[in-house]
Amino acid sequence: MKMKFITAVVAFSATFFFSLLLVGFPKTNYSLQHQCSNQARYKVTSLLEQDIAFRHERDTQVRSLYLRNDSSTSIYTSTEYAEIVTEYVRYSESLDDTTLPQDFRFAWRDHMRAWREHANFLNQAEGSFFSEDINRSEFFKLFWRQDQEITDTWRKVKVVGRKYGANVQY
Repeated sequence: MKMKFITAVVAFSATFFFSLLLVGFPKTNYSLQHQCSNQARYKVTSLLEQDIAFRHERDTQVRSLYLRNDSSTSIYTSTEYAEIVTEYVRYSESLDDTTLPQDFRFAWRDHMRAWREHANFLNQAEGSFFSEDINRSEFFKLFWRQDQEITDTWRKVKVVGRKYGANVQY
């Protein structure tokens, strides 16, 4: 009985190693970063870096607006803030995403949609903020909901971007 077991193990091992010699080890690279093309990585990284440059400019303008604001009203309800956001959205939407991978392009456009809705909201609220159309608590409720959607869509953009090897810092 012991001899049958040993013979079976030896036969199995010999067959297994012989099949490895014929077929070889798989040459698959399981690293996500290396599965994408360098061209896709470059294009995704380039778009994200351009957007981040626009964001830095937007943030600088918002900080300047905040420092100049001497009233107790929020800068978020100002015409200037709406213009800053609209300008950022216009610049970021103008980035060419047509040659980017489809899943990244979808995530990017969803993020830009969230920003566009926010800019439209700010521009509409600007004229009616002190009227009966929208009150302060409603404004900020919608404002923070949109801000959360922008944050969520940005996370998706970063996750899909990392899939293509883009790892930019913001």
